[in-house]
Amino acid sequence: MKKIINITNIFLFLIIVSLIYHIGRQTNNTYKAVITNDLKSINTTKLNVVTPTDKDTEKETSDEEKVKTDDSPKIEINTKKEVTTDNSKEIVQENVIPKTSENDNEIRVGTVLTGNMTAYGRDCCSSDVEQQGKTSSGYNLRINGKTYHDKQYGELRILASDKSFPLYSVIKITDPKDGIYNAIVLDRAGSNIGINKKYLFDLVVESQEYARLNYGIHSNVKFEVLRLGK
Repeated sequence: MKKIINITNIFLFLIIVSLIYHIGRQTNNTYKAVITNDLKSINTTKLNVVTPTDKDTEKETSDEEKVKTDDSPKIEINTKKEVTTDNSKEIVQENVIPKTSENDNEIRVGTVLTGNMTAYGRDCCSSDVEQQGKTSSGYNLRINGKTYHDKQYGELRILASDKSFPLYSVIKITDPKDGIYNAIVLDRAGSNIGINKKYLFDLVVESQEYARLNYGIHSNVKFEVLRLGK
């Protein structure tokens, strides 16, 4: 009876060992299969590397240039013009290009100049009495005196000037010594009188002697153009 039990136990032990062996082998095969599949999955996986295209490069370059361009200074000339309406005032900005005159010595009505003035006598400028006092306008100083009557401005003193001022131009004179008065251009002056010269105007006085001994040179005289020509 004991022998039968021992044989039975041995048989059961062998069956258990066999089952454990088969189970372990199957598990090992499954594990290998999983590892193999994982390796295949890794091998078949592709790394997607994004490389910049020419268009992307051009776009980046364009963006960089745009940034550089935007950083460059912009120069604008703006002036403010005040516009008055019935209820309020508004400021309007305008782009203005400054204009300069082609001739800086251009004279117009309203022009104001400051300079020196000298004088000459109405008995100028000839030893021949008949030739004395004749002016470029034809007005005779020796006969008519040192003033001129103008229809618009009335009684005026007489000036000699360069050709910047047309004959019969009327000038308002503010003289620190003689006060304020109006004068008219009826004669042409010498080479040292005119714009950018030593003297701006030459004023007619009673005589050459008075001009030399009494009048002399008047400085810081202001001249305002009231009329150009007739």
